[in-house]
Amino acid sequence: MIFDSVRTKNKLQRVVHFLTVTGFLTIGIPSIKRSNGMSYLLNTIRSMVEHTSPRDREHTVVLVFLADFNTTYNTQVIANISSLFLPHINSGFIQVVQASRSFYPPLTGLKRNFGDSPERVFWRAKQNIDFAFMFLYARNLSDFYMQVEDDITCANNFVPKIREFIIYTRRQWVILEFSELGFIGKLFKSSQLESLAQYFTTFYDEQPVDWLIRWYRLTMGQEHAILRKPTLFQHQGKISSLHMEGQNLNRLEDKFFLGVEWWRENETDIFGLDPIQVDMEKNRTDKELMMDKMRAEFGKHLQDIQFEHVPNAKDSQKAHNNTQR
Repeated sequence: MIFDSVRTKNKLQRVVHFLTVTGFLTIGIPSIKRSNGMSYLLNTIRSMVEHTSPRDREHTVVLVFLADFNTTYNTQVIANISSLFLPHINSGFIQVVQASRSFYPPLTGLKRNFGDSPERVFWRAKQNIDFAFMFLYARNLSDFYMQVEDDITCANNFVPKIREFIIYTRRQWVILEFSELGFIGKLFKSSQLESLAQYFTTFYDEQPVDWLIRWYRLTMGQEHAILRKPTLFQHQGKISSLHMEGQNLNRLEDKFFLGVEWWRENETDIFGLDPIQVDMEKNRTDKELMMDKMRAEFGKHLQDIQFEHVPNAKDSQKAHNNTQR
């Protein structure tokens, strides 16, 4: 589905209500015009398609937000996405949205915190509102929402791996992370998205998005980041979306990502269970063997993998009996 400009917050809310569909995961991809930007975005979408199964796609939405104010460029992007991925648009796996500029609060004349230039202040303030828009739009689409950038590649079968990590994470959490970089692979419960959007719109002109999300996590009671290793997404782009001299190169890479080819050869990783029917009695031995194999192959990058033990039926009964004493 492709939805054109949304002009006001009230209008946005009505559209969201109309689109209410409950799935497992929505993956948000914000994108703006930049050098190689359309190529980056199309390759990212292609990676999403290639590394998900038909079964995964039944429960997942890839939400592409064309956040550039250049509507001519957005129209070109829509035409390319429609040409390449029309079956996935028709199935609902891919949705493309854009917002009217009238949705945004003032983006010029803002305070220059941290000595940032007016151009950088505009860029990071707009980015905060871009993300808030996506949070509001996606809040009723699925149980979980994850955001990535528009220049990434995915691990094979990444959707069941996300599902498995959610199951294995027993402690209370606000954000689960599937990449060590920036705002790539950050997972939220959809029930949080409205409050998260309010937080971003309240402080949109105060701090960059990476700082805001860290303070949000701390405010909500999660002291430390919970990062899945190996990670599931790798940054590919080399050109930043910030169009400033000396600020346009971005060569960051996730050192915990093992590569697409490795995942193709190792369909079951250390969290490898069936995505729907999880065998809760599976012991840790197989996972420990896989971890040893991975450590042998990839050395120091995997030395700090930690297991969250999933209790089997006997453990659960023992815990239940203890609570009855």
